[in-house]
Amino acid sequence: MNAGIERPDWNWKRRQSAFSLVAIAFIWTKSARDILQNVIRANSRLSSKQNGRNQF
Repeated sequence: MNAGIERPDWNWKRRQSAFSLVAIAFIWTKSARDILQNVIRANSRLSSKQNGRNQF
């Protein structure tokens, strides 16, 4: 009867799950970037403190 026609609800679910994966990837990437920036800042503070100690 419906040969060759996809069910719209299945197609919608597939698009919705793909969007969810993209959203999760974006959130994870943003979190990883924030964590990396914090680590870089902490390292630069630590190295500047160590450089201050080495000068005296």
